[in-house]
Amino acid sequence: MKKRLRVPLLFCFLLLFCASFVRAPQFRFAWLSDAHVGSTNAAADLEASVRDLNDLAGIEFVLVSGDVTEMGADAELEQAKSILDRLEKPYYILPGNHDTKWSESDFTTGSAVYATPAIADGKAVFGSTDKNIYCLEVKNGRLLWKVATGAAVVGGAAIEKGTVYIGGSDRTFRAIELASGKVIWEFHGLGGFVETRPLVYRGKVIFGAWDTWLYALNAADGSLAWKWSNGGRALLYSPAACWPAGAGGKVFIAAPDRYLTAIDAATGQTVWRSNQFAVRETVGVSRDGRRVYARCINDTVVALSASAAQPELLWSTNCGYGYDIDPSMPVEMGGTVYFGTKNGLVYALDGRMGAVLWKYRIGVTVVNTPLPVNARQAVFTDLDGRIVLLMSR
Repeated sequence: MKKRLRVPLLFCFLLLFCASFVRAPQFRFAWLSDAHVGSTNAAADLEASVRDLNDLAGIEFVLVSGDVTEMGADAELEQAKSILDRLEKPYYILPGNHDTKWSESDFTTGSAVYATPAIADGKAVFGSTDKNIYCLEVKNGRLLWKVATGAAVVGGAAIEKGTVYIGGSDRTFRAIELASGKVIWEFHGLGGFVETRPLVYRGKVIFGAWDTWLYALNAADGSLAWKWSNGGRALLYSPAACWPAGAGGKVFIAAPDRYLTAIDAATGQTVWRSNQFAVRETVGVSRDGRRVYARCINDTVVALSASAAQPELLWSTNCGYGYDIDPSMPVEMGGTVYFGTKNGLVYALDGRMGAVLWKYRIGVTVVNTPLPVNARQAVFTDLDGRIVLLMSR
């Protein structure tokens, strides 16, 4: 998340000079960044910047880098475009992370899929940006059923006891019968879209949305059991990107506010909150339910006790991955913890002691949450479309 720059610091001018030995013409362009249209006073700030740029001579084009909008909503994108269209010179946009959340807007992605399918009973279930939820037969890819929704579906699905649980960008959460595709129940009380994979734990379906809330629905009928908030009203601090993890009767989340939080799964009451480790949107638990794993935004992975009533650090490992806010969850299999980073590096750590077992670069871009096969093998994917199976020696 970037901090929005205020006028007159909203824009800077970049003058490119060729080296003395290269005979090429000089040119000037303007650079606008982090307009965050949709936040307080942002539209007025951008309008003022456009007026100032139109008064300047000698500018050949304008580069607009993200974040252009606050939440990537249709209305924000349309408002930003209407303001930028008043520029008297050509402009070119590079979107930021706030502009590519795939919220209510389908953009022009067609049938792109942004979540790992959930697999059970020989069936694979996933949502698509074409507004449908699909179920395919794993062995041959045959379509078994699909459920139409009102907007793009970018969140992951969870399957438990023959029921699919999945949220969408139409601000609706659904339970669907895996065998038939029949919608069992719908919950319409969301204030934002869902991009996470829900946790099914102790009779509840738990997930965050981009509306500041973490929801717990009763799995049987979809009624609201409880909802939790960090107390703030900033949408960008919503516990929406991390996959909630459950252990010891608690639900663990890490939101952009850099707190690791333990919540009572039965009541929704806060057990403890800590910003000691500066975590962000990554959390996982060990298979035996004893440890909670989280990645810090700078270099470090930590493990805490899942049973303690207060934050109890078990180990902390400096992995050396630098500044990183990629929401790639730490996932354990057979005592090995796997995770990815924003720059293509993937890691395997010893779950009990925290030692780095190995690291490997699969590319140069964001790595998604890994899919462990066993203690020695895991599948990794990245935003360049790579699918990589890695095995320790």
